[in-house]
Amino acid sequence: MEGAPAQYFALFVNHVMEDNDDILNNYDKFLDVLENVYRDHHILDELNLRQHPGTMIDYISKFRNLSGRVGWNEAALVARFKDGLSSEVKSLMVPQWHALRALSDTMTAAMF
Repeated sequence: MEGAPAQYFALFVNHVMEDNDDILNNYDKFLDVLENVYRDHHILDELNLRQHPGTMIDYISKFRNLSGRVGWNEAALVARFKDGLSSEVKSLMVPQWHALRALSDTMTAAMF
């Protein structure tokens, strides 16, 4: 095991965190946690996507698909969406940048 799952379980193996849920001694729980940690890590990698000039609809579509699977709150999604915008779009959004707090509003503003 390597990457994010190994780092996660190392905390329990090395007694940095208490294994209160007994995941190291229960195979079914271990598999559930492994699936969640690995899946989330994969989704987060995918969520590092970037909007390229002229591809706003593709960017929004991919972002919506992935964002529904990570379980982040609205503020985190808005920040990540803004971060992935092209520099040209960011420049156009400067006047309203800090007022955009809802993901749907931010996506709509980025379209114009």
